[in-house]
Amino acid sequence: MNAEGTASRAAALERRAWGSETMQRDGRGLVTVMVMSSYKNRQWKFDILVQPDAANHLHTTTLIKVRHIMSFDATRMIKKIGTVDGTTLGRVKEYLSKHFGI
Repeated sequence: MNAEGTASRAAALERRAWGSETMQRDGRGLVTVMVMSSYKNRQWKFDILVQPDAANHLHTTTLIKVRHIMSFDATRMIKKIGTVDGTTLGRVKEYLSKHFGI
């Protein structure tokens, strides 16, 4: 969740960012963010569909919009809402690896 004025939005964060040394040491650092959207009629072929469950705390089926990748200072993140299952996380990592060529 991030603070954009008074609005709060869910976003998929690259997992390692939360546990990085910089984050642990001084609470700062960049996190990789992918926009999440409940507009399923605008799904692109690589977008990742996430079903709501107890671990992710989503209220409706949501898309991780993989083409919408941004980086933010970690201090802009207010709180962790939830986590995705291992299969979804694997698909996010696979897309990031292809996108950045790593």
